[in-house]
Amino acid sequence: MGVATAALRSAPFARGYNEAHKGLPLADNVFEHDLNARWNYERGRLFAACFKGPLKFKRRIHMQALYAFATAVNCGSII
Repeated sequence: MGVATAALRSAPFARGYNEAHKGLPLADNVFEHDLNARWNYERGRLFAACFKGPLKFKRRIHMQALYAFATAVNCGSII
Protein backbone atom coordinates (compact mmCIF):
# COMPACT_ATOMS: atom_id res chain seq x y z
CA MET A 1 0.00 0.00 0.00
CA GLY A 2 3.03 2.30 0.21
CA VAL A 3 2.95 3.32 -3.45
CA ALA A 4 -0.78 3.99 -3.30
CA THR A 5 -0.54 6.18 -0.22
CA ALA A 6 2.45 8.04 -1.70
CA ALA A 7 0.41 8.89 -4.79
CA LEU A 8 -2.65 9.86 -2.75
CA ARG A 9 -0.60 12.10 -0.46
CA SER A 10 1.13 13.99 -3.27
CA ALA A 11 0.13 17.56 -4.07
CA PRO A 12 -0.08 16.90 -7.84
CA PHE A 13 -2.56 14.04 -7.21
CA ALA A 14 -4.76 16.29 -5.08
CA ARG A 15 -4.55 19.06 -7.67
CA GLY A 16 -5.60 16.73 -10.49
CA TYR A 17 -8.38 15.26 -8.36
CA ASN A 18 -9.76 18.66 -7.37
CA GLU A 19 -9.48 20.14 -10.87
CA ALA A 20 -11.34 17.19 -12.37
CA HIS A 21 -14.14 17.52 -9.80
CA LYS A 22 -14.45 21.22 -10.63
CA GLY A 23 -14.70 20.42 -14.34
CA LEU A 24 -11.50 22.26 -15.21
CA PRO A 25 -9.67 21.22 -18.38
CA LEU A 26 -6.47 19.19 -18.31
CA ALA A 27 -3.48 21.41 -17.50
CA ASP A 28 -1.06 20.77 -20.37
CA ASN A 29 2.23 22.21 -19.15
CA VAL A 30 2.02 21.46 -15.46
CA PHE A 31 4.82 19.37 -14.02
CA GLU A 32 6.42 18.90 -17.45
CA HIS A 33 9.90 18.55 -15.93
CA ASP A 34 8.86 16.12 -13.20
CA LEU A 35 7.53 12.90 -14.69
CA ASN A 36 6.47 11.38 -11.35
CA ALA A 37 4.48 14.50 -10.47
CA ARG A 38 2.87 14.46 -13.93
CA TRP A 39 1.81 10.82 -13.45
CA ASN A 40 0.35 11.62 -10.04
CA TYR A 41 -1.57 14.55 -11.54
CA GLU A 42 -2.99 12.25 -14.22
CA ARG A 43 -3.82 9.58 -11.61
CA GLY A 44 -5.68 12.19 -9.57
CA ARG A 45 -7.78 13.16 -12.56
CA LEU A 46 -8.55 9.52 -13.36
CA PHE A 47 -9.42 8.79 -9.75
CA ALA A 48 -11.87 11.70 -9.72
CA ALA A 49 -13.83 9.93 -12.46
CA CYS A 50 -14.45 6.86 -10.30
CA PHE A 51 -14.53 8.27 -6.75
CA LYS A 52 -16.79 11.11 -5.67
CA GLY A 53 -16.09 11.10 -1.94
CA PRO A 54 -13.63 13.18 0.07
CA LEU A 55 -9.95 12.56 -0.58
CA LYS A 56 -8.81 13.55 2.90
CA PHE A 57 -10.21 13.85 6.39
CA LYS A 58 -8.35 16.69 8.06
CA ARG A 59 -4.75 15.90 7.04
CA ARG A 60 -5.13 12.15 6.61
CA ILE A 61 -6.14 10.13 3.60
CA HIS A 62 -9.77 9.07 3.94
CA MET A 63 -10.00 5.28 4.27
CA GLN A 64 -12.74 5.06 1.63
CA ALA A 65 -10.48 6.94 -0.80
CA LEU A 66 -7.60 4.58 -0.07
CA TYR A 67 -9.73 1.48 -0.65
CA ALA A 68 -11.26 2.93 -3.81
CA PHE A 69 -7.82 3.84 -5.17
CA ALA A 70 -6.46 0.36 -4.43
CA THR A 71 -9.46 -1.17 -6.19
CA ALA A 72 -8.97 1.08 -9.23
CA VAL A 73 -5.29 0.14 -9.43
CA ASN A 74 -5.99 -3.57 -8.97
CA CYS A 75 -8.63 -3.66 -11.71
CA GLY A 76 -6.40 -1.72 -14.11
CA SER A 77 -8.40 1.51 -14.27
CA ILE A 78 -5.39 3.45 -12.99
CA ILE A 79 -1.76 2.53 -13.58
